Order: sequence, then C-alpha cells, then structure tokens
Amino acid sequence: MAPLGSPAAPHKGFGLGLVFDALAGVLTGAAFGRDFPSEPATAGNAFFWMLNVEAFLPREEFLGRMEAQIDQVKAGERLADVDELFLPGERSDRRYRELTTRGTAPLSETTWEALTKALASLSIAQPPALADEPRQSDSELT
Repeated sequence: MAPLGSPAAPHKGFGLGLVFDALAGVLTGAAFGRDFPSEPATAGNAFFWMLNVEAFLPREEFLGRMEAQIDQVKAGERLADVDELFLPGERSDRRYRELTTRGTAPLSETTWEALTKALASLSIAQPPALADEPRQSDSELT
C-alpha cells in the first residue's frame, strides 16, 4: 500500500483530503483550504461521522474483514531497518499499557511545572518517587 502522495501516484489522496476539508471545514462553518490557520492553537474545526456498519454487512463479517486488512498492513514490505509496521495509535497504546502496568504516567514539562507550582503553593513536598523522574517535552508526548 503506497502512502498518500507517493512518487508513483502523487495525486493520490487529494480527493480524500478535499472531502475531509469539505466535511470538517466547509460543512461546519470553520476555516478550510487556504483559510485554515497555520498555528494549531487557533485551529478548531472538527467533524464526527457515525456509520451503522450493519447497514452494509453483518458486524462479525466487518470485524473479520478489518482484521484481514490489519494483517495485510502488518505484513507489508518494510525498509531494512524497520522491524514492525504500526497502525495509527498502536505505539502510543503500547506505551500507555506499559506505563499503566508499572503504575506510572508520562507528564509533559508544562504539566510537571504546573503540578510543581500547585504543590509549592500548598506547601506540599513532591513525592520522592516523582522528584527524580525524567520529564518529556510536550512534543514527545504526542
């Protein structure tokens, strides 16, 4: 499966992008196309679409077909230094499971600073187990 805009078909994905822009921008009354802001903090359009899968085929058949699609993606051709192909969200889901199994959670630098200030304003010492934990930047958490 070639990525959108691959060299073999650079036009691929334009139609899909146009449809999503129309749904999340034009239809919702938010910014779209060239009017879309470049700063994520000011971006605010969203679109939610719910489908009744069973209007198309039985749920179990759909789930089986989705598993087959996932298997195809996971079995795809890899570059020499790539051990595994990941689905969107798969790496963060694994990380979440690892951390919750350990009983920890990552905090961004911004969150850590806010927590530290709140504890200090209440004259509460940082828990010893947390004081030495390395902090992640906000961009590392996304």
